Amino acid sequence: MKIGIRMKMSLTMLILISIPIYVLGASSYGKAKEILIQELNEVNLRTIEHMNDFFIHHYMEEIESTVDIFSSDPALVESLTAESNSLNVTADWEIIRKLNSDLWHVVVGTSKGEIYVVPDWLPPNGYNPIIRPWYAAAMKEKGKVAWSEPYEELVTHETVISASKTIENQQGEVVGVFAINTSLQKLSMAVEGTNLGDGGYMMILDHNGQIIAHPDENALGNTVIQQGWYSSLTKGKDAFYATVGGKGVFISYMTIPKTGWKIVALMPKETLEREIEPIRQRTISIALISGLSAVLVGIFFSHTLVGRIKKIMEYMGQVESGNMKDHYHCRGNDEISELNRKFNQMVDTLNHTMTEMEKMVMLDGLTKVYNHKYMYERLDQEIQEAKRYGKHLTVIMVDIDHFKKVNDVYGHQVGDHVLSKLAMFIKDNLRSMDIVGRYGGEEFMIILPETALAQGYMVADKIRQLVESMEWEEKNLKITISGGVTAWMDEGALKMVKKADDLLYQAKKNGRNRIEQ
Repeated sequence: MKIGIRMKMSLTMLILISIPIYVLGASSYGKAKEILIQELNEVNLRTIEHMNDFFIHHYMEEIESTVDIFSSDPALVESLTAESNSLNVTADWEIIRKLNSDLWHVVVGTSKGEIYVVPDWLPPNGYNPIIRPWYAAAMKEKGKVAWSEPYEELVTHETVISASKTIENQQGEVVGVFAINTSLQKLSMAVEGTNLGDGGYMMILDHNGQIIAHPDENALGNTVIQQGWYSSLTKGKDAFYATVGGKGVFISYMTIPKTGWKIVALMPKETLEREIEPIRQRTISIALISGLSAVLVGIFFSHTLVGRIKKIMEYMGQVESGNMKDHYHCRGNDEISELNRKFNQMVDTLNHTMTEMEKMVMLDGLTKVYNHKYMYERLDQEIQEAKRYGKHLTVIMVDIDHFKKVNDVYGHQVGDHVLSKLAMFIKDNLRSMDIVGRYGGEEFMIILPETALAQGYMVADKIRQLVESMEWEEKNLKITISGGVTAWMDEGALKMVKKADDLLYQAKKNGRNRIEQ
């Protein structure tokens, strides 16, 4: 078959045009893949950082603060140095456990091998607290709050971790160790609730590569130190590609500064390939069509594709800088638009995760009103506002009368129901600008901005009367409250709360079901 010169020129032109088109297509595909990998890693790292900032840091800080305060309690030190066989401060430990249901045991072990635990339990024969992980961890970091490695708790055989600190007498000698055991379930629930796409998940490792938080509870306590990728976790935070179980995985991680634990996010390679495959297929198709359609199609293809990718890159840069409110919507109905839509979904998921973490930090888990820590922070803000603008400010502390009897007679489930219902009842009978939170146990704190003492007293007594008239499903159940009301007199939050608390206890002494001011 004879090929004419026109055909040869056409074939030559097709080849010459196709080469740069195919190169451009491959380059665009490679660039899109590179951008997606980079941004997925960045998003995962930001998710990890927000989890640490909004949940893990606050959760550990609260336990550490409690250990620090109680281990330095003069009454505890005096009891241990008095060579007595009993402690008179364990009632306070019960309050800690009521405030945080994830705490397993509050325990003191002495240098003489004695053990005091809340809730009480009988140690097995030969039990020596000095050799337990929580005691050893505190002795390694004398004078500081230390975290133990995960270990099996002897009573329930659950895997727990402990925050502990040495107890020292006036001569600086260690007379014992104060420790709080906490369940790993709360950390596991946090990582389980983090969305990393299909097949992706997050876990937390201790110094020895042991898993202390994982979506699968069966994985708790296992070690990953023998896996090849573990040796790459050497920086404060980083992301890299590795092979796990014969499959490709993108791994992002950061080190928790206080403990040296590592939060690790793993995303299967298949997840990325599913996102990038339509782009690859479309790139090949466009390259073929462009080669057959000559120069104009090639110019249009490169100009359109690269321009739209640049727009998405600019949008990703905004997200990286912290602006996750303004979405970019790429026009069209192709894979680039789909990539843009998927990224928007990832940003929405990250926003939702951050919002939920912020709620977990601020709200009490049972009553869904603000928690102890947030109420102090908010009171500090309101005091500054009152000081700056010369406004009134009132604080109310209320407590349920004879609440222990409610638990004893009706059970703890009814007691929890009373707390939850009462919290919502108080909130519903306040102004939108007022703030209510659970101070601890059955005690609630109410902040009334721009309110003088007389008006604050009226609000408190109105709530008291309304609570007294509340009806309950349980037969013969009657709930009353006592309270104390104080106005801001140019003092700090701690002193203001103490004044209101003292008045509350005065109301208790004067017969209950009353408000003192």
